[in-house]
Amino acid sequence: MTVQRLLYQSLLWRGIYLVSLLLLNVLVSRLYGAAGSGWIFYLSSIYALFILLCSFSLETAMGYYLANKRIPAPQLFFISLVWVLIAGLLTWWLAGSYFQQLNQQLEPGKFVKVSIAFVAGNLLITFFTALFYAEKKVALPNIVLAAINLLLIAFGGWLYKKGAAENLLQFIDVYFFSFLAAGILLALMFIIRKENRKETFLPSPSMLRVLFRYSFLAFIANTISFILFRVDYFFVDRFCDDTALGNYIQVSKLTQLFFVIPGILASAVFPLTAGGQREEVNRNLPVLSRMIILLFGTGCILLAIAGKWLFPAVFGQSFNMMYLPFLLMIPGILAICLIYPVTSYYAGKNRIKENIKGSLLATALLIAGDLVLVPLYGINGAALVCSLSYMLYGAYMVARFSQEYGVRLSDFFIIRKTDLYLILKLLNKRWT
Repeated sequence: MTVQRLLYQSLLWRGIYLVSLLLLNVLVSRLYGAAGSGWIFYLSSIYALFILLCSFSLETAMGYYLANKRIPAPQLFFISLVWVLIAGLLTWWLAGSYFQQLNQQLEPGKFVKVSIAFVAGNLLITFFTALFYAEKKVALPNIVLAAINLLLIAFGGWLYKKGAAENLLQFIDVYFFSFLAAGILLALMFIIRKENRKETFLPSPSMLRVLFRYSFLAFIANTISFILFRVDYFFVDRFCDDTALGNYIQVSKLTQLFFVIPGILASAVFPLTAGGQREEVNRNLPVLSRMIILLFGTGCILLAIAGKWLFPAVFGQSFNMMYLPFLLMIPGILAICLIYPVTSYYAGKNRIKENIKGSLLATALLIAGDLVLVPLYGINGAALVCSLSYMLYGAYMVARFSQEYGVRLSDFFIIRKTDLYLILKLLNKRWT
């Protein structure tokens, strides 16, 4: 499968999932307002860090070795299930004690159950989405995830009309358990479609060694990236009130939605690079970055024009503090969108250290800046520092790639007439 064909399929099916995720985000904001949705998203962010630590970035290594066919799928399936079981037991222990301080609305026993469902479900989704993508099968996981989101939206919309407080608590249960349902469904679909049922599920010691060796570097890179993209939540939570926190997290989630499609493109680059098609990817990277700048620069301009009234109209009147932080975030949004194909390229070449260096520089700037500006300027200071940190990360990665491969810096930024044609060609599926 060519880069162009895989990019088209990724954009189409992941885009459908993205739309469902955006609608679900709007629904949660409408149901609970800035303060209530802020708690849900903040709790999800804390657990996202825990999920990252539990996963040890095995999904990156599994995708890499499945793409280059060095480790068979049944062994990776077995490793995934064992790892999720261990993580579920660890969550059961921690949610019953240490994590209870994060609980604001649920009974202690119910909080443990939703915690296990959220962690185990997200790990399953992470592992098996990576495995499907490594096999260049992008439609199925996104269809499953989008369908579950649409069911949640229908259920939440029905509760929204009823409006009782107990119904809103009921939605929280269903929301967190939906991740476990999606994860189990993806795992079953992945293993059922395998033709060779007699192949052993037990991995050899040598397989485990190479898997964990790759995972270790990916884990460092992903942990630093998580800190870069989420540590500002903790500073805002420390120095601002619940309403400001809810507004800032919504800006951050909107920012991360901008990263989804570049992430889709990067997910197409990774298996092709890992599978050996590096020259083709290398030729397309600057073009891909220019397409991203053209598309998302346009989106940012439109939101900059309409956001002042659009954000409260969509998310609710309690989200009237979003506009200025979003404006401050625009340069950082474009910088991160630009480098997604580059970071995925280095990961596919087993050179994750390049990504680690860039994210470390940005994270150091982010933490230092937040310590100074968030106590003084609140969420506006957090947004400014975040944007500057993203720009530093982007500058480092583009400069590194340009220096190494002799690509002009202008090739990443200067829009050409042919770029619009390429976008239309992609959307019309006229790739050769």
